[in-house]
Amino acid sequence: GRLWDDTQWHHVVITRTPPPGNEVSIYVDGLQMGTAIVPTLANGATGSEMIIDSGFRAATGQYPHIGAIDDLRIYNRVLSNAEVIELHKSELPGGGGTSPTAGMIAWWKLDNSAVDSAGVLNLNGLPIAVTAANDRNNAANGAYEFNSTLSSRISIGNVAPLNPSGDFTISIWAGPPADGAQNG
Repeated sequence: GRLWDDTQWHHVVITRTPPPGNEVSIYVDGLQMGTAIVPTLANGATGSEMIIDSGFRAATGQYPHIGAIDDLRIYNRVLSNAEVIELHKSELPGGGGTSPTAGMIAWWKLDNSAVDSAGVLNLNGLPIAVTAANDRNNAANGAYEFNSTLSSRISIGNVAPLNPSGDFTISIWAGPPADGAQNG
């Protein structure tokens, strides 16, 4: 099996089909890691403000991911296995793959900015208590690092297309904190 290395950047893609299928698939670095039937949106946040953060869990008060986030994309469709692989390849140094654009409704490159680059809904975000960090290709200010507190986030607002009830895909790069510490 494949192990998660907290000291490295990883490309994570999550796809979901709506009822009656309710199938959620998770990919890490272009490889499908699992599929499950999830009857409802796991966090029940439909109709809530869209926030980009490091995964705060209210029930535990914990942040499962402490570190940097880069290149967040949202699609209003499920990317195929082949498209996930191509997307992953296209984001590696030297490229080689094709980045799918069909159905992309939001794309925050997070290159020291929370501007939506998809050109569809223009959902520019407001960075709050985040720090510019090196991205997965070690480009300066190419990602945002989150300080593992509830205040560290990018606020997008409550936008209906970001409260999916149909097919969707989320693609994101997750990396280690700049100092290498994993304890927040």
